[in-house]
Amino acid sequence: MKENILETISFLTCCREVLCDSIDKLDLTGSQKKSGRRFLTKEATDYQILHLIYEGKFPEDKNNKLRETIYIKKSNELINEFEILPKTKVEFIPLCEIGLTSNPIILNFLVETDFWGREGLFKKILTGKTNFSQEDLDKLTATANIGGTALLALLVYLGVKAAKLYSTKAKRACSHLKGKEREDCIKKFRINALKVKIAILQRGKSKCSKTKNPQECKNAIDNKIDKIRLRLRALENK
Repeated sequence: MKENILETISFLTCCREVLCDSIDKLDLTGSQKKSGRRFLTKEATDYQILHLIYEGKFPEDKNNKLRETIYIKKSNELINEFEILPKTKVEFIPLCEIGLTSNPIILNFLVETDFWGREGLFKKILTGKTNFSQEDLDKLTATANIGGTALLALLVYLGVKAAKLYSTKAKRACSHLKGKEREDCIKKFRINALKVKIAILQRGKSKCSKTKNPQECKNAIDNKIDKIRLRLRALENK
């Protein structure tokens, strides 16, 4: 369960990142973009983020456990279509069901103050099953839109997950080295991690045909690939 929580927080953090990237493309002033990124990163609830990701618009309500659960269920269905990371089973959970959030401000406060207490959080996790019937969830999940933004967020998440694997490999492979040799060893793994992120995004573009606007979906993925390629070139020339 702990791993599911961490993976869900990681995915939702990627959703926030993708939405922030979208703001940069809007015709807004620098101040407005900064304000928008601050809201998406530090103020928006997970439900608001998921609603924006799937529906492409801001929800009327701040929290909605049913809809949040539906979006998480839809995310699980989509992520399971990918076989990019072999032997990796991912299952996100609705954080609202156990009183958690990916909002860093609230999350840091809860962790620092041990808000639930270890025993209390454990009980919440054990009893944090949804009260919604499976029939209702299946019916409503089927109507949830698959937008290019949702697909991109999932691909970014998979890229982050792959990069973590390379980071772990780097620690093992380079730990016995020192100085320039260690730096070059770590650099090699970082370069490979960025290449894998690009490969995941490129392979994921085939899924754009299932979204509401395939061309818009492909453009968004290409923009993300371009940003990673810039980082890759900078690292290779370093």
